[in-house]
Amino acid sequence: MATLRRSPLVPVLALLFISLTTLAVWPDMVLRAFDSTAFVPHGICILWDPRLVSLHLVMDLLIGLSYIVIAAALVFLVIRLRRRLPFHWTFLAFGGFIFFCGTTHFVAIVVLYEPIYWFDGLMKALTALASATTAMVVVAQVPQIQRLFADMQLAAHNRAERDTLYEQQQRAVEHLQATLASKEHDLFVLLDKLQQSEARFRLVLHGSPTTVFMQDRELQYTWAYNTLPQLPFDNIVGLSDNQLFANQTADHLVRLKQRVLKTGSAVRQDVEIAIEAHIAFVDLHLEPALNERGEIIGVLGTASDITERKQLERQLMQAQKMESIGRLAGGVAHDFNNLLTIILGHLDLVEGELPPTGTGREDLTIIRSAADRAAAITRQLLTFARKQSFEPQLVDLNTLLSDLFPMLQRIVGTQVLLRQELTPDQVMLHADPTQIQQIVLNLVINARDAITATGTISLATAKVFVSADASAASADLAPGRYVRLLVADSGSGIAPEHLAHIFEPFFTTKPVGKGTGLGLAICYGIAHQHGGAIRVESEPGYGTQFSVYLPHRDAQDDRFAPGEVVPPQPGGAGRVLLVEDETGLRSLISRVLRAHGYAVWEAANGRHALAQIQAYGLDTFDLLVTDVMMPELGGRAVADHVWRERPDLPVLFMTGYSEHTLVAGDFDATLRRMTALLVEKPFPMQQLLYWVRQLLERR
Repeated sequence: MATLRRSPLVPVLALLFISLTTLAVWPDMVLRAFDSTAFVPHGICILWDPRLVSLHLVMDLLIGLSYIVIAAALVFLVIRLRRRLPFHWTFLAFGGFIFFCGTTHFVAIVVLYEPIYWFDGLMKALTALASATTAMVVVAQVPQIQRLFADMQLAAHNRAERDTLYEQQQRAVEHLQATLASKEHDLFVLLDKLQQSEARFRLVLHGSPTTVFMQDRELQYTWAYNTLPQLPFDNIVGLSDNQLFANQTADHLVRLKQRVLKTGSAVRQDVEIAIEAHIAFVDLHLEPALNERGEIIGVLGTASDITERKQLERQLMQAQKMESIGRLAGGVAHDFNNLLTIILGHLDLVEGELPPTGTGREDLTIIRSAADRAAAITRQLLTFARKQSFEPQLVDLNTLLSDLFPMLQRIVGTQVLLRQELTPDQVMLHADPTQIQQIVLNLVINARDAITATGTISLATAKVFVSADASAASADLAPGRYVRLLVADSGSGIAPEHLAHIFEPFFTTKPVGKGTGLGLAICYGIAHQHGGAIRVESEPGYGTQFSVYLPHRDAQDDRFAPGEVVPPQPGGAGRVLLVEDETGLRSLISRVLRAHGYAVWEAANGRHALAQIQAYGLDTFDLLVTDVMMPELGGRAVADHVWRERPDLPVLFMTGYSEHTLVAGDFDATLRRMTALLVEKPFPMQQLLYWVRQLLERR
């Protein structure tokens, strides 16, 4: 019922009911609709004025047609758009109203000529009915129309908001696109920089021998670059240290890396790496690898191969150790030479007081023999320390070996095959032939002792050139031309733990009583004294090979000539200032000189000698006899002081070292003076008297 009351049919039905009721009350109204007998046409009212008649006719016709067209259009619109057109009843009512309005205008045209005023009134009644119906329909639809317009306003508002939001969205999209374009440009710039950085990083890594790697918390390799060339794998990703290295090396590496994972602290250490049969040293640097939250996710490390550096360090340490031992041996030999000079000098004095035969002289002979053997050992120590005198001359190593070969064959015996492979060229050396022979003898004897039954010993010579790079890899060979003497045997070899000590004095692998431990030390000293070096290569069970490098000289080099040997002679008389820090030797020399007519002033060191000169005057002395090496002030400094005032004063230098060692320095200019001589301890007292007499006669 509520729906029916709101429907626009209610007023229509009400008006229809009123119309039918009216017709029922006045039924003759329809019957008289076309009755015109009692009336006159409407044209008479306007006096049949043609213009006025035409005006009414045309205007009513035009208005009627327009209304009919409007009504037809509304009906057509309602029929076509009924489901989508709101208030279609209103449009239909309005169409009916317009239609009847148009009809009244057509009736007005008829009334101009035919006075059917009842029909005209009936049409106007219908028009009024349509008008009232339309009015009621419109009034009934006003709330809906208001709601419609409200909805339309809301829709318009929503549309405006939607348009605003759309514009904002468009602006946001444009801003986002601009931002994305800017970020994209920045991203491409960063990507380009990243690629350049990566290229530089790879270039640096490619040109560097450093290995860079990363491992996860399970210590599996996740990334590696420039892996060590000793590794048996080209790609170590996915492997662990236990799969790459020997057990001891792997365990040590794992402990270091677990320490990094546990403490988060960096570790740097030189590590010895054992890879199958290879040994390498690396400078290992380990750091914790962190993620963006600062959590430790693995180990990041670098490893630089320092094997060559370690080898050079070992060679340097060995050379320094040998140099230290050499200085010690030289100092011991120097002091021992002083003692031997005292012993041999007193032997000379005692022998001079004994009869030619007798038990006492035999005892002295035994003592002298023991002293001579001690002097020989001292010379060996000085040779190792490179302080033993030698007489270098031009010598052909091939000739020297050929002359020595028969004796070497007798030494090695019949069960050992001795072979000689000499280069066809001359291999000239500036060397002391005796010392070179000593090197060969020591090496051949050691080779023979290393062969238990039968075997082979090979001697070979060759000319070699040591380049700057090879010299840099060797701590004791300068670049240049060398003669290489090779002595190889097929004996038992040398254990690796002994190789590092093989050239040390008194080190021997032979049983007690079968070796002094000085043979190879002497070879080492002779080689270095001649400006060369000695190398050893050995493997247990495969023999040993010694390589001796000596500087090569041209055959026509005449700069070197052997020294002149002066025989001992008796002495004479004169005033001598004797400077010697060894009390026993100073007393012996003073006693001998005084016994042969010389006046002697003694000084315990250089400062004491200068005090004697100042006290007695330099003209008091005819000869200065002084030791070279003394504490506080040496003999060279004393001689320089004397020669500034008396350049003609003779000086006899005594030393427990070698003349060659002193000549190697600026002492050479000192010995070129006619009034200076250098003698080496130990020496016979009669020879000392001869040198003293010779210097005094040169004044």
